[in-house]
Amino acid sequence: MTISPELKLFISDNIDLLPREIYKRLVERGLDLNIRQKQIHYWWTAIGQHRYKRDEDPFISAQKWLKEDSYHVIFQKNCPNSLGFLTELWNVLKNSQFKIHEIGVDATYNTNNLKFELQ
Repeated sequence: MTISPELKLFISDNIDLLPREIYKRLVERGLDLNIRQKQIHYWWTAIGQHRYKRDEDPFISAQKWLKEDSYHVIFQKNCPNSLGFLTELWNVLKNSQFKIHEIGVDATYNTNNLKFELQ
């Protein structure tokens, strides 16, 4: 999927936007009608992965990224690979004026198919 260097630069400059928003802005600027949203999504993913990817192995990459950003890892297991970590939201909730009796947790993409149990 080849696109012009100008489009790649535009995507890079707007990497914090969702691909559909990037496409919308390109259309507003008179974008080449041969460019499709799927191409924008592909290059948005390719250009943007440097923000998070730290290793070719996704599990190692996640560990490195969490450590780099000083997230508090509370659970780690290597077979199957799984991580649990706290974000700043935890501290906000813990220090809030609200009394929290229950916190709902949702798993990331496709983990239920792997039979992970949330505890």
